[in-house]
Amino acid sequence: MIIISDSSSLILLEKSGLLTKLLRIKKIMIPESVYSEVVDEGLKRNFTDAIKIDQLVNKKEIIVKKVKSKKEFKISLGKGEKEAIELYYQECADKIIVDDKKALDVCKILNIPYLTVHIILINLLKKKKINKKEAIEALDILTKERRYSSEISLYYYNKITEVN
Repeated sequence: MIIISDSSSLILLEKSGLLTKLLRIKKIMIPESVYSEVVDEGLKRNFTDAIKIDQLVNKKEIIVKKVKSKKEFKISLGKGEKEAIELYYQECADKIIVDDKKALDVCKILNIPYLTVHIILINLLKKKKINKKEAIEALDILTKERRYSSEISLYYYNKITEVN
C-alpha cells in the first residue's frame, strides 16, 4: 500500500512518535517539494523532526518522488499539498495523508481516499501497533502543537478510550 503525505502531516507524525510505527506497516512517499519544505528548510533551523525525517529518507523508508505532471485545482493550495495530490495520481497511490482544510476539501471533491494524523493514531491503536498510553501521549503532542481545536482533541481522546 502506497500512502502519499503532505508536509504538515509528515511533521506531526514525526513529532507525535507515530511515523516510525506507521512505516512498519505502510509505505510512505512524498513529493520533492514536501522534502524541501520539511527537511531542507527544517535543517536550516535545526529542527529535530527534519533530521529524523532525513534519516528515514536516507534509509529509503520514506520515498521521495518528482512530480511529472501538474494539475490545475480551482482551490488555492500550498505547493506541498498540491504536489501530494498530484503524486497520488501519478503513483496510483492508495491514500493521501493531509490535515489542511482546503486539501481535505479537494480530496473529498475528487473522491481521493485520505487519512489525517488523528485517524492514523486511532488505526495504529486498533491494530495494536501502539497502546492506549502511547496513543494519549501522541494526542497530547498533537494538542500542544495547537493545530487542532480542543473539541477535536476531546473527540479523539474519547475514541482512544473506546478502543478495546
